[in-house]
Amino acid sequence: MPMAQTTAERVASAQTIEGYVGDQMDNARMGPIHWQVLALVASGYFVDVIDFTIFVVLVPDIIKACLAT
Repeated sequence: MPMAQTTAERVASAQTIEGYVGDQMDNARMGPIHWQVLALVASGYFVDVIDFTIFVVLVPDIIKACLAT
């Protein structure tokens, strides 16, 4: 026969809503739409970063050719 929990034991085992939501999000399964959205965001970041990379590589050549100051 289980013993009744004291108030202190119930408070210690209580979980906050933030903890519950965090646990659920950590253990959530990713479906096909999640992977598609992740791929779309990742490709957007790639295009954005590659744009800056090309700009940084070309600026010294542009300045060297006196096309810009």
